[in-house]
Amino acid sequence: MTGRDTRPPAHIWTVASPGEGSPTDTPLPQASVGGMSGLLEILVAHGGRVDLPQLAHELTFEVDDLLPLVDAAQVLGLAVVDDADLQITDEGRIFVAADILESKQIFALEARERAPLVRAICRALGATKDGNLGEGFFLDLLRRGFSEEEARQQLKIAVDWGRYGELFDFDANTGQLTLDHHHGSDGQ
Repeated sequence: MTGRDTRPPAHIWTVASPGEGSPTDTPLPQASVGGMSGLLEILVAHGGRVDLPQLAHELTFEVDDLLPLVDAAQVLGLAVVDDADLQITDEGRIFVAADILESKQIFALEARERAPLVRAICRALGATKDGNLGEGFFLDLLRRGFSEEEARQQLKIAVDWGRYGELFDFDANTGQLTLDHHHGSDGQ
């Protein structure tokens, strides 16, 4: 033994599984659940497919203003973009038509499977003894790929999404994230 460390660099053996982007490689779009839901409702009202530039004009916004909402819907598999058209998916139609409880369940499933930071938070909380972790844990990890402000914004979006889906909660006074044992503790 020469004493040299022969392990591959950490970034090689700690990469997310194939098909799973890491939270720093795949940032969450700057979109609230309510904003994305509103876009999907408008999309359904337009027959499930709409030209994005035309929709932006109709709403008196720029296409760029709609993109975070479009990105959120795509991340969650509730809509897809085809050329300049936004098209709702079958899951998106179910989400829009659902009552609040069912829409939260659909959102929870999609966010836990498809949104890397939400998935990472659920897994990290599930790996603890009591389902609690301080926000500092996630901010330290996010700072590896984001500025301080971006890291805080990413965590804020993930908390918004996680709370809506009842996957986890966040106490702003203590800075603690807590797994919701109804949805978030299934090992996903």
